[in-house]
Amino acid sequence: MVNKIAIIRRNKPEAVIIRIKEYELLQSAYDRLEQKNL
Repeated sequence: MVNKIAIIRRNKPEAVIIRIKEYELLQSAYDRLEQKNL
């Protein structure tokens, strides 16, 4: 897993940035869902 990410980062840094942004969006959406359930 780590090696694949390193290879992608070397080849296409913009793709990694997009992945990170998608992950952050998912994370914030999940946090909002959790807050609604409380």
